[in-house]
Formats: sequence, C-alpha cells, structure tokens
Amino acid sequence: MASSFRLLADLHDRLHALPAPEWLPDMRDGGDRLLHLDLHPLNVMMGSRGPIVIDWTNAARGDPLTDVALTYVLLTCPRVPAPRAVQLLLQPLRRAMAGVFAKRYRGAAFDARLIEAAELKQLDDHMQPDEIEAMRALAARVRGR
Repeated sequence: MASSFRLLADLHDRLHALPAPEWLPDMRDGGDRLLHLDLHPLNVMMGSRGPIVIDWTNAARGDPLTDVALTYVLLTCPRVPAPRAVQLLLQPLRRAMAGVFAKRYRGAAFDARLIEAAELKQLDDHMQPDEIEAMRALAARVRGR
C-alpha cells in the first residue's frame, strides 16, 4: 500500500523534471516546470507500461512545490463523494498518502506553497463550505508551525 502512495509522489517528481512549454499558463511563482495542478489518484490510470496521468485541463508552468501542495490539499481537505461509512474508511488512507507527501517535501518552502495552495483552492467554485473550512484550518495549522 505504501508503495502506491509513493507512486503518486514519484509521478510528481518525474513530471517536474520536465520543462514546461512556453504556451502553458504561468503560475507566477518563479518556476518553469510542467505542473498538472490536479494530480490525485483518480487522475492516474495504470496501463500495461505503467502509470498514465490523465486530465491535463489545469496544466501550467511553475514551481513544482505548487503542484505538490495542491495535491496535498486535495488529499486532505475535500470530502469524498461517497456514503459516510466509505468516507470514514478512506480517511486513514488519505492521511497516509498525504503523509508521504509531507515527509518527502517538508520544509519552509513547502509550507509556504501549502498555505498558498489552500487559499487558492478555496476560490474553486466546486468546493463546499465544509471543504473550504478544512482548507482554512490547514492553512492556519501550517502558519502555526
């Protein structure tokens, strides 16, 4: 199970090794790498030759930590569209996956991007009030470190 959690972080690392095409939107965060900006388990398909990242509608150019921080927010804050019992079963898995990201990318630079990502995702029209509150709480926790 832990290896599948690391797979998502490894995909980020492989993706961020690529320079972004100039025509992609610029996140204006000082980076020039290819960012997915919505890389979570549902946007990864397993093919015969390995993982395939899908749903590139949010792709941009920027700092890899921006992408990683958005994934962390997506793993920890939004609710899963499933019955409550399923949500409760998934919580430990989501925390474990987010823990892989927190351990791999921890530090002041990641914390700064995490606050920005939580604030940015709050502006998403698809977020529900409880999800926005979870993002505000995450940003406050990170600020308090």
